[in-house]
Parts: sequence; C-alpha cells; structure tokens
Amino acid sequence: MAGQEISKKDSKEFLDRFSKEHLGCKARLETSAAGGQGLNLVANDLPLTGISLDEGGELSVMLGGRPGLDYGHNIPSWSRLSIINNDCLEIVSEDGTVTRLCCTGPSKVDSGQPGGGAGRADIVGRSGVYPMSKPEGASPDAILQPEATWGQGDRGPEGYFDAGSSEIHPPGSREPEELTEEERREIREKQEKNKSKE
Repeated sequence: MAGQEISKKDSKEFLDRFSKEHLGCKARLETSAAGGQGLNLVANDLPLTGISLDEGGELSVMLGGRPGLDYGHNIPSWSRLSIINNDCLEIVSEDGTVTRLCCTGPSKVDSGQPGGGAGRADIVGRSGVYPMSKPEGASPDAILQPEATWGQGDRGPEGYFDAGSSEIHPPGSREPEELTEEERREIREKQEKNKSKE
C-alpha cells in the first residue's frame, strides 16, 4: 500500500501525535514475514494505548491497556514509516518485514469517556489550603477552617445538617419517621418474607 512517507528525523514527533490522536481506537495489527510477503493478523479490535520510539531507534506498538489484554509489538530496526489514509501506519523493517497498524474504530480523544481528555493540559496551582499536619507556607493570617464548614457556604458548620438523605424516595413516598406503626409493621413483614425467599 502506498502512503505518505515520514522521515526518520520527523518520526518521533509524528508517532507521538498519531498516538495522542488515535488513543483508545480499536486497532488491527498485521505483520509479514521477512521480505514483506503476505500480511498475517496479529491482533484485532484491541484499543491502541501508544506508539513509542526509543533513543536506540526501536519502535514499539502497545495495544490493550487492561490486565490480560496487553499486547506489545517491537520493531527493533526500521527503514521506512508511512501513513495511509490518516488511520493506518505501515512500518518496513530493514529485513523487509512489514508491520501495518490500522485504527478501525473511533478514538477516545474528546469522547467524554475516561481517557478522552488525552492531550489536555490541566493548570495546577496553589489552592490556599494547608493541612494542619504540614502548615509550612501558609500565611500567618490564614483562617482556621473547621472540617464541618467545608462546602457549607455562609451557614458554616450548621450547614452540614442541611443535606437530605441519600436514599431514593419515589414521588408520593414519605420519610420513615412519617409512617404509622401499622405501615412500618407491613414493611418489616415484606422484608422478612423477601429474606426468607433468598
């Protein structure tokens, strides 16, 4: 397959960009025997986790990203790298072996899924919060903030009690303390009946 050839001097930057743009895509990896005769399927439908090029010139393709599904393919000495249709790489080794990596599904980049922010840079700075276990760097004017006041706004520690329960209450239902004794008894009986079925 013909494609656009990537020079050796541009290959590291190109592979880093290709990895970021195709992170998590469903990938198919094929290789040929020495001399480039016929491609054989090595891996299919595994997510691309990265392509790297070390200082010695060894190129590595990593697929999977989950325990038991990791697969790495190393190409120790390569002579030609080409991109085909923006989603396939063809790497030819010095002995003529051909390795083809094609992304066949969407990547995770900006997908809204875990890992979808690949390439995003978060700016991290000081929060102004210093734990009492390590107050170095805190301003001498820093206000001591009791634990119960965090996130409670102007109500301070009293706001801690403003939150509702975490239980699901369907429309028309009532809090347990609003039930009559007879309703409570019926609920207990249903619960015991369900437990005996298990």
